[in-house]
Amino acid sequence: MDYLIKNATVIDGTGKPRYVSRVGIDKGKIVTKSLPTEAENVIDAAGKMIAAKKII
Repeated sequence: MDYLIKNATVIDGTGKPRYVSRVGIDKGKIVTKSLPTEAENVIDAAGKMIAAKKII
């Protein structure tokens, strides 16, 4: 995992209500499943939002 973004408010594009979660970036791809608790680079995104057209 190249980056792990913790405590982010996620707006995932599905129409579901926003939620707080972790999101990873591995080799340029967004990862939301089976995330480690630590990574090479960790970003605390408390109070910040992540939005995407659709996160699967």
